[in-house]
Amino acid sequence: MKKPTREEFVSTRTRIEKLGVQQGAEVLVLGVEADCAFMDELRERGARVRTGGNKQMDMIFALFRHRHDLRRLRS
Repeated sequence: MKKPTREEFVSTRTRIEKLGVQQGAEVLVLGVEADCAFMDELRERGARVRTGGNKQMDMIFALFRHRHDLRRLRS
């Protein structure tokens, strides 16, 4: 018996839109600064991108390769 084919849906939203980044959002990035494409997408969306500081942020995108990397986050 043949499986019924289904229509594939391809989203037209960008990766940044899917993540919910709004224009003017304060975004902290930790460990992903080397991903130039991602950083460019954030800036094109109009996000204010920071790589440090203790200011309140709307979103945080972080990559932790080792538990000691967590020290970069302030409590």
